[in-house]
Amino acid sequence: MNSKKIRTIGAVLLAVLVLVYVGYQGYLATHRSIQTETAMYGQVSDVLQAQSFIIRNEQVIDESANGVLSYRVADGTRVAQGGVIADVFSTEEDASAQRTIEQLDEEIANLQALSQPADYFVANPSMLADQIYSAMEDVALGVNQNSFSQLTTWKESLLSALTRRQLITGEESAENLSQRISQLESQRSSLESQAGDSIGTISAPQAGYFISSVDGLESAVDVEDVENLTVAQVEELLSQDATRDSSAVGKICQDFNWYVACVFDEDDMVHLEGVDSVYLDIPFASTEQIPATVVARNYDKDSGDTAVVFQCSYMDSDIAAVRNEAVQVTVATYSGVLVNERALRFEDVEYTTTDEDGNTVTQVAENVRGVYVLYGGQLEFVQVFTDHSVNGYAICKTELSSEEQAALVTSSTIQLYDQVVVEGTDLYDGKSFLERIQIFDENYPRIQEEIALAAEKAGRRPQDITLLAATKTVPLEVINHAIDSGLSAMGENRVQELLEKYDGLHREKCDVQFIGQLQTNKVKYLVGKVSCIQSVGSVKLAKEISRLCLREGATMKVLVEVNIGREESKGGVLPEALFEVVDEIRTLPGLHVEGLMAIPPNFAGIFPLCGNLMLT
Repeated sequence: MNSKKIRTIGAVLLAVLVLVYVGYQGYLATHRSIQTETAMYGQVSDVLQAQSFIIRNEQVIDESANGVLSYRVADGTRVAQGGVIADVFSTEEDASAQRTIEQLDEEIANLQALSQPADYFVANPSMLADQIYSAMEDVALGVNQNSFSQLTTWKESLLSALTRRQLITGEESAENLSQRISQLESQRSSLESQAGDSIGTISAPQAGYFISSVDGLESAVDVEDVENLTVAQVEELLSQDATRDSSAVGKICQDFNWYVACVFDEDDMVHLEGVDSVYLDIPFASTEQIPATVVARNYDKDSGDTAVVFQCSYMDSDIAAVRNEAVQVTVATYSGVLVNERALRFEDVEYTTTDEDGNTVTQVAENVRGVYVLYGGQLEFVQVFTDHSVNGYAICKTELSSEEQAALVTSSTIQLYDQVVVEGTDLYDGKSFLERIQIFDENYPRIQEEIALAAEKAGRRPQDITLLAATKTVPLEVINHAIDSGLSAMGENRVQELLEKYDGLHREKCDVQFIGQLQTNKVKYLVGKVSCIQSVGSVKLAKEISRLCLREGATMKVLVEVNIGREESKGGVLPEALFEVVDEIRTLPGLHVEGLMAIPPNFAGIFPLCGNLMLT
């Protein structure tokens, strides 16, 4: 075989290898067992929903009126004390004629204003077009949003703009306009000659907002007591039905401020923690967003709910008569890059820094919050900075402060349009399920042997020692493999992660415990699901566990957490307060104190720790 043939065969083989490699990479790129979402910029609002009871300082106007009323003011209008709010007529015909006369007066006044020569000869046609389109948009938007309180005003604005345009373009002459005015004046004179005069008036007894409807609940709550409303009282108010009083003229809302009372559960109250100002939406009554201030939070320890009272001052005709309505509470609005919370992970990250002597030092940052991003077919873990999560999305920053830049331990943070991994086998620490299982199979027998040797040296039986696996960020498949291999106890650090894994766990073979920091509002998710909570660091948390255990008829084993290193970053009881705290927790029903739990500082040696233990 000559050299030319050899070179040809070699070139063909090389080409085949290149094609195979390219095809394999393409397959990996298109068949990678992950799911990604594009990081997009957005604005989200933290919104709570509840049923509300509206409370005002209202005085019912029950003045006797022997006749038919014709109101001079609309609902939500502010009136002065003694101001006339309605005329009284002998018959419905007289009242109807008077309302028609008022409408004619308004139309005549509008046409007379249009008939002034300077009004239409000097007008700018392009500005008129803008006025027409703006008026049409107001009408369409109001109808679409079921907001009819200003519909008459919008209609008059539209008709005026259209008439003005007709005058400018010559479609309508001044003579035609004058004829129209004369017709309306003649119609008015005819009505006035036929209609009877009013036989009386109704005046406002106090200054305030006028409301024509009466629902019988005006005195259900003394406005002086609104800040003391309990959960039971608010629920009772919400259960009451309105009773219309046809004999009443209306009512006056005397104070500038009015109140909204709602009941929220513990999860909702987390959103309101530290919040004083919100916005309220009453979707079935008004399209306006109403500024409000939180003036009361009254907690009910039996139900765990809280009665919250908001103070408002904005008033219009749409919300003037509402009483028992669904309300949406906008706690805050945030802007940033939105990342699905399923994508958030906590990893230990190696990074390099320079010490005081100028040497490059490798360090490890533990539990760094971040996401995996797909760059050119490769996964990269990037740290994220977020202060808020709303509706299942974390609002992440792309522009970091100097403090955040100093805390950044990855090469970059998340950026707009990054492909963020939300599901897949290549998450967690970058290892696949098979790799994680292989690591477990290698380490588990070795650790069991070390436990057996340590037990023998201490004169104890190995079977008396429980090995508990911390399963934070570990895939469900790997955990179940460990359980099937003999693991008898596991501990989760985060409530949400535990709930996501719970139904799929092989719980019949393994004891499930909770080992992470725990907020009181999350306890209800653990009672009945875990056998032990190892991080009880306060009497307050213990009381909440006890309350929920009694309610559910359950018993919970607990470990009292001790802050043995006196670290500000860690929770737990200080050693000198331990006896007092344990004695109080032991008296709580539904709890069984199994012992203590402590996490020593990373830098601590054995002798300082022994000293701390001796304090107890």
